[in-house]
Amino acid sequence: MGFSFIGTLIGILIVLPSILFFVKFPPKNIPANLTNAGVIYTILERVGQMCQFSIIILFYVFI
Repeated sequence: MGFSFIGTLIGILIVLPSILFFVKFPPKNIPANLTNAGVIYTILERVGQMCQFSIIILFYVFI
C-alpha cells in the first residue's frame, strides 16, 4: 500500500473526458421538473466516488 503515480494518472484519465465535455458543451434543455435526489443519496454517491479513486491511487498493483 502506498501512493501510486500510475493510479493517479489512471484516475485523472478516467475523469478527464467528462470534465472536458462539461466545459466544452455545458448542459442545455434541462427539464424544469427535475428534482433533487436528496441529501443522503448525494452523500452516498460522493463517498462512493471518493472510495473508488482512493483505491485506484493507493492500491494500484501491476498485473
